[in-house]
Amino acid sequence: MKHILLLTALSVSWFAGGAWADGEFDPQEARKHLEMLKLEARHHELMSRRHQLEARVSALRAEMLEVELALHGVEQTRRKLGNVRAQPAGGKKRTAARRELVRGAALEKQRDPHAALAAYEKAIELDPRLAEAWARRGNLYRMIGKLEFALKDYEQALRLDPKSWTSWKAYGIVLARTSQKPKALDALRRARSLAPKSAKKRIDDMIVSLSYGR
Repeated sequence: MKHILLLTALSVSWFAGGAWADGEFDPQEARKHLEMLKLEARHHELMSRRHQLEARVSALRAEMLEVELALHGVEQTRRKLGNVRAQPAGGKKRTAARRELVRGAALEKQRDPHAALAAYEKAIELDPRLAEAWARRGNLYRMIGKLEFALKDYEQALRLDPKSWTSWKAYGIVLARTSQKPKALDALRRARSLAPKSAKKRIDDMIVSLSYGR
């Protein structure tokens, strides 16, 4: 409103001096002046609208961030509940889960980790108590650098099958890579106690290397 009043005042002033030349009214100059006034008014209107929209966009971005954080929290909670409340699958589902497990292993050999990951996820969906599916998915997560996801999968695999030396070994490796040395050593020692004789030497080397920081 202030801009319009200012423009009106300027218009009157200009009209008094510009639209009249030597005491004669110039209609062409008057039309030009009126057109300029309209353009100035439109410009200020659009700038005001632009500022309003920018404020709304900023608010929406902040709200979107809050929603994303809330969704992340919900997904984490769902995952924890799914791990705790997993029930044994029926015969057909268990068979289908095993089939997906075999398919995932084959896809790993074909160096198609993304397709293998999808197969293991399907196996877990069909039979949440299939420890090997959790362990294999953990291996894939470890391979692609998603170490936090790998840790969670190994932990679930070990809850379901605490005597799996390969899961204890893999768990220890990821713990070491995430700078959790004491827990890593405990996991590797547990792996050694369960491993066959042929695998103990390799685990011993890992324990020594980790203990002395090599």
